[in-house]
Amino acid sequence: MGRRDKASQPNDVARKEAKKKELKKNKKQRQLVREIVAKQQDPKKLHLELDALREKEQACETQFARLPWIDKQSKVQASIREAVEYLEKNEPEKFKEYKQWKYERERAAREKPMVFDPHNRMPTGGAAVPPPPPPPPPPEVAPLLACCRAAITRGSSSGRTCPFRMYGILSSW
Repeated sequence: MGRRDKASQPNDVARKEAKKKELKKNKKQRQLVREIVAKQQDPKKLHLELDALREKEQACETQFARLPWIDKQSKVQASIREAVEYLEKNEPEKFKEYKQWKYERERAAREKPMVFDPHNRMPTGGAAVPPPPPPPPPPEVAPLLACCRAAITRGSSSGRTCPFRMYGILSSW
């Protein structure tokens, strides 16, 4: 009358064991394929491809248009990671060469001046262009602003609670 446990059926037990063996075999095959693909990939070329994808992402107007580029970037980053792991394990000379190349590349990027891009609101590499100046305060705010500035320069505690300062308006005018 009671229900039997399905695991105790001999056919089910045999089927589960066969499935485990198949999964184990497939896992070994997938690892071999990944290793072959990682061996064929050059991390330097993948980094250049990643840079191109980042430039295309920056050129997009909306966040929605950037999503495909972000997805592609994550896939390329995973490929870079796999290729570097393969080099580290199997080809230490190429790995050292890659690390040196990456160090030089990062150093050159740090020395490159940052540019303010008014469309993306993000700094980018290139010739230095300062951000546009903030707009002047409205005429009705100017007297209040002068009062807040005076309080801040005196160092009084009322300057800390100034609503203009709290919301960052004072810092831009």
